[in-house]
Amino acid sequence: MILRIVLTIIFSAANAKAANENAREFRAMCWLYNLLSTPPPEPVLESGTDAATKSTLQEKINSIKTDILMLNLTVADNEVLATLKDTSKYANQAATQESGKKVAYFTGITEEKFAAMRKAHAKLFEEGQEGDKRRKAYNLPITAALKTKIAPIFYRLEQQADLIVKEAEFSAARIKTARAAATQAQAEALFGATYSPKITSDTALEANIPEPQPANFPWNGGTRDAVCAKAAAENGKAGKALATDILCLCLPMHKNDSTNYCETKGTAPSSSTPISTPTLAAAEFDKIKATCKETGQGQSKEPTGPRLQAATARIFAMLGANRQGQTGGPNNVALNPEEGGILGVHEFYQTKPGCTANNAAPLTQGGNGICISYHNLLKDAGGIPWTAKITEAEQQLTKVHTIFNQAISLIGHAEAIKNQMTSLLLMGDLITVVQGTLPTASTQPTIEEQNKCKNPPNKTAEGCAAIDCDYDKTKKECKPKPGSETRAAEKTGDAAAATTDKCRRHNQKAACEAEPGDPPKGKAKVCGWIDYVDGEGKLDPPQCRSSSFLLNKQFALTVVSAAFVALLF
Repeated sequence: MILRIVLTIIFSAANAKAANENAREFRAMCWLYNLLSTPPPEPVLESGTDAATKSTLQEKINSIKTDILMLNLTVADNEVLATLKDTSKYANQAATQESGKKVAYFTGITEEKFAAMRKAHAKLFEEGQEGDKRRKAYNLPITAALKTKIAPIFYRLEQQADLIVKEAEFSAARIKTARAAATQAQAEALFGATYSPKITSDTALEANIPEPQPANFPWNGGTRDAVCAKAAAENGKAGKALATDILCLCLPMHKNDSTNYCETKGTAPSSSTPISTPTLAAAEFDKIKATCKETGQGQSKEPTGPRLQAATARIFAMLGANRQGQTGGPNNVALNPEEGGILGVHEFYQTKPGCTANNAAPLTQGGNGICISYHNLLKDAGGIPWTAKITEAEQQLTKVHTIFNQAISLIGHAEAIKNQMTSLLLMGDLITVVQGTLPTASTQPTIEEQNKCKNPPNKTAEGCAAIDCDYDKTKKECKPKPGSETRAAEKTGDAAAATTDKCRRHNQKAACEAEPGDPPKGKAKVCGWIDYVDGEGKLDPPQCRSSSFLLNKQFALTVVSAAFVALLF
């Protein structure tokens, strides 16, 4: 008896609430609505004091690319500089290849790179204080001798940087695609799978995702109950689009029900005329939209994976929690497991809970409620469609974050190359570049020479001489003759020279690379087809050279680079 009295008091008090029953659910869904309405911003790199300078990935790429090309032009010959300066005679790269005015340096260069080089040239030779300051910082002009020294190194560094920049540009394109995919998923979570126009990587993302035209609002049914009572994976039904579900929690069913269930400002939504078309539904949604957008004022509305997850979880935590009691206690019929899938206020007494509302006072009638039953969707593997779209958006946002972090690493590598080039330029005449091929043999006596002289039959002057060794009078033993350490090197050098002569006779790439014989160690072929030689410059046309020569030249460059890095640190 006491329990019945207590329950009567509790449910009678709950029934006294005449409005605002869905205010909590409404604001929770509105916060998610605001997050989803905001396109993911383009990630930026921050620099300077207090990260005051911000630049997009593409802006940073363009800046580094221009600077590296500009540094490479500091060692370019006058013909190259004159070509880039003369926009009348050489309007584009194609003009540099025309008969009578061909400039070999630009052979094989794309129009895009030619335009980038021209931009770098303009920056390097900019008139005024900024240009003077830049040239002074690079210690320009530099001598012809210094150009000869570092031009091959700059060429290689610029080629390395070009590959890195291209990879970074590919990352920027992937980020653009992922942002567009995330935005499209957000739009479909808000307004359903029929949302149009489709958002692609070419779509300019504004401050907010555009809402569909009234005729395309996600609403398909003759009445509020037909759309909202039971969620379904159908276009225009509750569960398919968040905007539909928000309206379902605020819209009465009966023409005489004027309750403001969501505590919205201004005129509350109403069914004085049956809400039977998307256009009519859009008009009712407009009444609550302003209040919805005020939710979370002062908080960042930037969509991130954690924010979207938290906002969605907050809504799911309210399932089955907004009961409206009657005088007296509930019975076993009311305690139905389907109630756990209901969002919004619903009558809880002696009838199976439901979300129909065709009554002027629906919360006084059994099985009624201004709510949505997600029960059928929750027991299905597909779940609630708009939550699946949110998961899709989260995945794309994670992809943006991952790709951006990878791109930052690439930017760091490109910056390091730019700094190397700058430092090499400023080191000036301190640089000594190794020219020609490097010796491939050790300066120490060979193992054979050492073993031969260690164990002679007779450790006397005559015995040592007999095996082509010298006699050490102090130690009374044989030792290798001076110069024996160079014999293997001489043989190797002769062989390399012979190979070089053999390679130079070819004037076709296919024949060059098909030269028979044993390739040098670490090389796949005897000869190689090249268009640039350190110390000689660009070869026009390309020539056939020994692979051992190429190996040694590369090693020479490595020695210089290693010495340079040591100076940096």
